[in-house]
Amino acid sequence: MLPGFQGDWWLQPGGHYSVKSGYKWLCPDGDVVQWRHIAYRRLQTRVRMARFGYVGDMECCLCAGALESAEHLFFECTYSALCVQCISSSLGIYIPSVDTWNWWLKHRFKSLFHKKVVGAAIVALVYYVWKARNHSLHNHVLVRPNVWVKPIISELVYRCKTQISICVRDQVESWLCTLS
Repeated sequence: MLPGFQGDWWLQPGGHYSVKSGYKWLCPDGDVVQWRHIAYRRLQTRVRMARFGYVGDMECCLCAGALESAEHLFFECTYSALCVQCISSSLGIYIPSVDTWNWWLKHRFKSLFHKKVVGAAIVALVYYVWKARNHSLHNHVLVRPNVWVKPIISELVYRCKTQISICVRDQVESWLCTLS
């Protein structure tokens, strides 16, 4: 028998196996790695493709202002900055930029619910910026940033309403209703 399956250390104190104990055995506690650290270095941007022999236009297809790297697309690109402005004004909150979101979320909101909503908005923003980049690259058409706002907000409202617990105050519910 394989060493990982020997013994009963993964059993709960009552002697019964549970999915939770099996999952804890498979995924032990450790440092949490944020998805953005992995994803940003794996995206097929033009700068990354050049390392593998891509010879073509290296300019950002969203702003044409710099080389297309993940850092540029999500942190420096004027298109991304406009997207951040559109989303933050639609949410009625101030998001200075995507690169400071982690610090900003910790210090700006006291409500865990609001932190999660803004975090989900930023994740959606990263997704839609990448989608806009691909659309621009393949179709040679640049979609205005304000076009992405409505689907992002509707997805946020839907996700929040499905995740909302019974104990959430009426203020949060009314805030969500103003967004949709």
